[in-house]
Amino acid sequence: MFGIIPREEKYFDLFNEMAAQINLAAETLVKLFDDIANAERYAAELKSIEHRADEIAHDVLKRLNKSFITPIDREDIYALINALDTIVDVIEGLAARVIMYGVKESTLEMKELARLLVETAAATGRAVEKIHSHEDMSDAILEVHRLESGGDATFRAAVRELFSRSSDALAIMKCKEIYEKLEDSIDACEDAADVLENIRLKNA
Repeated sequence: MFGIIPREEKYFDLFNEMAAQINLAAETLVKLFDDIANAERYAAELKSIEHRADEIAHDVLKRLNKSFITPIDREDIYALINALDTIVDVIEGLAARVIMYGVKESTLEMKELARLLVETAAATGRAVEKIHSHEDMSDAILEVHRLESGGDATFRAAVRELFSRSSDALAIMKCKEIYEKLEDSIDACEDAADVLENIRLKNA
């Protein structure tokens, strides 16, 4: 039976395309914090990236409803595309908050967390690429976990520094939420890595 019934392989291309959108979103967020005077332009770019990610997710779900045989378990396809799409959603939501709160100056900690996000997104993408080839993705997944731990430490240090150097309650609230959303973006990558790890174990 194996090899006679066709399986829908387009899923892997769509996963990789989603990973590319995640990388693009993370890199665009770095540009936003490096050039915050033009934050609205980067936020608009992120909105377009988020829209494209939604289209990819919808394409996957539409195919899932029509496919008789899938290359990996249906619930894993659903979990993975949703986890990947969530990363882009969180990044876009963060940029929207920067505009909504009227943030005019980015801190070193914002820039550091954004760069950690780029690294985490890239490691997540490397793991996604290995699903189709059945190559070992363990190193990429471990890298995501390592970077997420670094993000936690950076976040805690950033909040500690924020409270020590400012007495403006409103400014503290805005900045702290930006830090939290940056950490959430990194955490979302780890959530996707957990789904990938589950897929790896089930298909080993």
